[in-house]
Amino acid sequence: MLVPTDNLKAQTATSEFQLLLDSLKQLDAEQYFTPAKEFGESILKKEGLASEPKIKMDILYTLANVYFKSDEFEKGQPHAEEIIDIAYVTEDYTRMVKAYDLIGLAFFEYSEYDSTKFYLFKSASIAEDHDLDLYPRTLVNMAWINGLMDNEEEEIGYYIKSLEVVETKPLLDQKGGIRAKAYGGLGDYYTRNGDYEEASQYFEKKLALGKETENITAQFESYLGLGTLYSKEDFLNVEKGEEAYFHLTRDTLNATPFVHGLGYLGLGRLYVTAEDYPKGLQAFEDAYDIFIQFNSNDYHSRIETEIANIQLKLGNLSSANNWINKALSNATATHLANRERNALRIRYKIDSAQADFRSAFNNYQRYRVIDDSLNSEESKQRIEELEVKYETEQTENQNLLLKNDLAMKEADLKQKAIIQTVFAVVAFLLAVLAYVIYKADRRKKKLNLALKQKNELISKQKEELQFKTDKLQIINSQLKALFDFRKDLTRMIAHDMKNPLNSIIGLSSTINDDKKVDSITKSGYQLLNLVTNMLEVEKMQEVKIDPKKEKVYLDELVKEAREQVELLVAAKSIVFQNLLPKKLSLQGDRHLLVRVLVNLLTNAIKYSENGDVIKIYHQHKDGMLGIVIQDEGAGISSERLPFIFEKFWQGEQRNSGLATSNGLGLTYCKMAIEAHEGKIGVESELGGGTKVTFFLPYNGEEVSPALEV
Repeated sequence: MLVPTDNLKAQTATSEFQLLLDSLKQLDAEQYFTPAKEFGESILKKEGLASEPKIKMDILYTLANVYFKSDEFEKGQPHAEEIIDIAYVTEDYTRMVKAYDLIGLAFFEYSEYDSTKFYLFKSASIAEDHDLDLYPRTLVNMAWINGLMDNEEEEIGYYIKSLEVVETKPLLDQKGGIRAKAYGGLGDYYTRNGDYEEASQYFEKKLALGKETENITAQFESYLGLGTLYSKEDFLNVEKGEEAYFHLTRDTLNATPFVHGLGYLGLGRLYVTAEDYPKGLQAFEDAYDIFIQFNSNDYHSRIETEIANIQLKLGNLSSANNWINKALSNATATHLANRERNALRIRYKIDSAQADFRSAFNNYQRYRVIDDSLNSEESKQRIEELEVKYETEQTENQNLLLKNDLAMKEADLKQKAIIQTVFAVVAFLLAVLAYVIYKADRRKKKLNLALKQKNELISKQKEELQFKTDKLQIINSQLKALFDFRKDLTRMIAHDMKNPLNSIIGLSSTINDDKKVDSITKSGYQLLNLVTNMLEVEKMQEVKIDPKKEKVYLDELVKEAREQVELLVAAKSIVFQNLLPKKLSLQGDRHLLVRVLVNLLTNAIKYSENGDVIKIYHQHKDGMLGIVIQDEGAGISSERLPFIFEKFWQGEQRNSGLATSNGLGLTYCKMAIEAHEGKIGVESELGGGTKVTFFLPYNGEEVSPALEV
């Protein structure tokens, strides 16, 4: 029997593409990622591949996986998304589920848990709707990601549901893999929640199942779970814990070096809990010797952090410092946010033990920022973005179906018009009409199904968002406590520094024959100004400022402020021009306004060169009186200008010749001026000097500027 030529060509093309796919998979298996990427992209460009959608999807899947392994997410995701588009048209839901899983797990590698959950949820929904054999596995995946996100109710719900499915359909879990993961997940859940007896029962179930099915991996995971359980402080049993971990470290027949490493890692944690630090240190070092053979920044950072913690407890600060620096380097090298958070928690403790409190405070802030970011408001925004993306994806798929339908109709019409009579044309049109109605009905059902899925997703997301809102409230209360601690610490340090500074200034002012003493006095005034700013800003933030207004002459305020910065003026031979008329006055708080002028003059002097001119003059505008302090200094760049009134902002001080500020002077000025119902602004450009103007309410007559200094 002869085979038609067209069929032979199709079979030949299929065989060719299958061979290319097999070669691509071989390159992936042997980890030749660079040639695999080049080879995969070349296959996609070949003609005729579109007529083999299943093979094309398998090629896209393998290529996307290679990109993800090569840490090129932005190149791998479009290929995985294309699988979903093709699978939607061809109704190949199994490959669609695998593509969603692939993208979700790729997001997991970047600690993008919300995105991981979104794609795994899509996978589980499709598997359930189409009764796929993959459904139990997708439920276990959903349980796993919810466990990582601390959504414990959802986690245990998915594990229990997966067990129910395989109990009703045992053929879906003939090898016991789903049950093993569910037992292990439930054991982990009960371990975290302190129900250790229940946890041990599930780990023993998993161990028995592993022995029954000869699943070595399940047995090792069970021993890890039992070892972790017996390492808990309130369930500590060193003998049983060692017994579990020794199954991993001493098995030379089935256990790989990786399993040995996990066993030593668990032993280290067991001994640390038992406060047997020398044994714990030895176990972690044995684990490190094993994992250093693997290219795993994750495990390197974990073990380095553990060793640093033990060295800290033993008082070996130098060694602890070296290990924690390694841990931070490995964590940041591959964007492991959770590992960086754990390392920073030890880092700031080491800094505190070394009395480096500034570094300790900075590292503690970094630790809290990363810890908060893992479960922050960004999660909500990411979910909203993914919802929009999902809607767009559905619209594009619908448009693709419409285009395909239109192309098919046009081809059929042309063919029938040539070979059929008018009667055949009428019959064809009736058939097309019936076909359109049928497709419209199917499309309507699909749209209704998609709408149902989206409504269910939105309902679950609302529950998740409510839980995260509650969690954010707890985090906010913790941040408030940290802020109160920092505020009290700042006030205490500044207050304790103020009296010694006054003593230093007073003693140095009695000696007039030593230039070094003048320098001490000048620095003392500057430091006193910094400390005063710290105290005043903290006080203004605590309570609402109520200025004690009285009639004040601006010329007198300037003179009083000038006296406080006289040493700074003399140090740089500044030419000081006060162009304020003596009769110019307004209602204001003398103390607050003098402090404002001292801060603004100090800044002007600081950024001026020797012999520069500083002017003070006034202007009237919209019923307000403006006081202008203008210098010829270095100026401020346009990038820095919007931030100068923020707390702790500092300009470029390297060439100022004066002490470093704490960035609170302009913050104080803004708060004091706004307390007078005024406003303050800055005009400046780099290399062109700076002009600071503050406006205060003024009810008097307009006064012309003074004509001379």
